[in-house]
Amino acid sequence: MEKASLYFGYTIVLLALLFHTLMLQPNHVAMKTRDLRCWCSRQPSSPESLSVVTAPLQMNQQRLNPGTCRLGKLKATAVLGLVSSVISLNLASNDFNCQIPSAIGNLGSLSHLNFCQSNFMGHIPHWLGNLTRLVHLDLGYNSLNGTIPSSLGRLGQLNYLDLGTNSLTGKVPSFLGNLVQLKFLRLRDNMFIGKIPSSLGNLVQLATLDLSTNQLAGEIPSSIGSLVHLHYIDLGYNQLMGEIPPSFQNLLELRFLILGNNQLSANITHQYSTLGLGSCNLNGFPEFLRDQDELLVLDLSYNDISGQVPEWFLNVSRENLQYLNLSGNFLTSFVQDPIIFKWKELAIAYLSFNKLQGSIPQELTQLTSLAVFNVSYNRLTGPIPQWRQFATFENNSYKGNSGLCGTPLSRKCGDPKASPPSSPTSEEGRDSGSAMELDWKIVCMGYASGLVIGVVLGNCLITRRRAQRLVKNFGERKQRRRR
Repeated sequence: MEKASLYFGYTIVLLALLFHTLMLQPNHVAMKTRDLRCWCSRQPSSPESLSVVTAPLQMNQQRLNPGTCRLGKLKATAVLGLVSSVISLNLASNDFNCQIPSAIGNLGSLSHLNFCQSNFMGHIPHWLGNLTRLVHLDLGYNSLNGTIPSSLGRLGQLNYLDLGTNSLTGKVPSFLGNLVQLKFLRLRDNMFIGKIPSSLGNLVQLATLDLSTNQLAGEIPSSIGSLVHLHYIDLGYNQLMGEIPPSFQNLLELRFLILGNNQLSANITHQYSTLGLGSCNLNGFPEFLRDQDELLVLDLSYNDISGQVPEWFLNVSRENLQYLNLSGNFLTSFVQDPIIFKWKELAIAYLSFNKLQGSIPQELTQLTSLAVFNVSYNRLTGPIPQWRQFATFENNSYKGNSGLCGTPLSRKCGDPKASPPSSPTSEEGRDSGSAMELDWKIVCMGYASGLVIGVVLGNCLITRRRAQRLVKNFGERKQRRRR
């Protein structure tokens, strides 16, 4: 009886507090609040509904965060009408399937705007340039088209700008060089043409620059060497040509350098964590690799490297290397026999689409960190190792080697009937050679993002899941075709 009375008393107090709150705040959703949060609930007989509650948790800060709520067009407009003084608006990971609503232009206090992966379409609205308090603007992974409006050049406080993975066209505008507070700029995976504007050299605070997967041409401007805080640069999958500017020697903080699939030549002088030099017209193993001790990721795929893999190469970053891609070259063998990989942390090794001969050494089973191993479309013979991690590799790791036998291939060792050799088409070679079937989406990457990207590397033990993250964060564009 005493316990029941106590509960009744608590109930009365709570009801009184609720009544007091409602009386003092009859329009509580539209009032200025410290923190706005929302969640979604799906009703069986109605579209998704949005509930907004107020909670004074952070002083002088208002946030509207319906991210991943799967909102529709009308719901979004209704939410934006609730409060005009919100400073942080997160509508990421929704499915609006409409243009960016003009009501957002009335939110003059906005400093953070995140529309990443929300299926917005149409042009980037010019009125975004009126939101002059913005420091963070993320429009990545949508279906936006047209050119970048000149009004964005007025956003002088921006330190984060992501327009990547859309269908934007035209030239990379020179007025982006006016955004001197930028630390992160990603324009990757669009259809930009022309040269990289030299004005980007004005962005002296920039740490991440990703212009990859466009149709940019010409030489890399020497002004990029002025970006002394640059940590990550990805210019891969364009039509750039010429030499890397000597001014790159000034980029002492640069650790991620990705230049693959251009017509560039490079002379590397600093230590890097990631080197992406696939399809860079290399005709041999670059001598500068001898001095690289900190590499985690190395991509030399689809060059013109032929003959034997030199023994010194097996010592490149032997304590750190986790991802190695030598696919699509003309390699015949390793000088060292039997082959003993000295990379203690190697998780992923792509050697496909070469001319490697001989057998797969049983000694490779000692490399217990190895989670992905692809030697498809070579000239290998003999039994496939069956111990340890080699027992987990699938048929795709070995196909195209008519002389190989044993699990997982259908041909059993000792069977005189050899399978006919496979002759991959050039398209198959380019699309499948690296066996990278995971889609890298970085990140709406904020990692210094992108592979920032991107490459997610820790000091934990190597696992297959960790190997998949490496593939996801670095290798996605091996499968992506230019639109």
